[in-house]
Amino acid sequence: ATNGGTKMPYCMYFFQGFTIHAAYEVPEYNASHGCVRVWPSAAKWLNEQFITFGTQVTILSYEDQDGDGDWVLSQDTSS
Repeated sequence: ATNGGTKMPYCMYFFQGFTIHAAYEVPEYNASHGCVRVWPSAAKWLNEQFITFGTQVTILSYEDQDGDGDWVLSQDTSS
């Protein structure tokens, strides 16, 4: 799926226009319009193996542990 020219592989809508989708690059500034970006391998798994229409999605926030104002960043451990 695309939105405004942005590639969003394995896009899964969970509330109004908000989605969970793959992101190959994440800018170092607040650029999201409310979507949840995950590694492509995680988005593929969610899309193909886990989420079906009607699956309840709960979004939780995490405390900024080092105080630098960024969001939680994880590693893609699939490789």
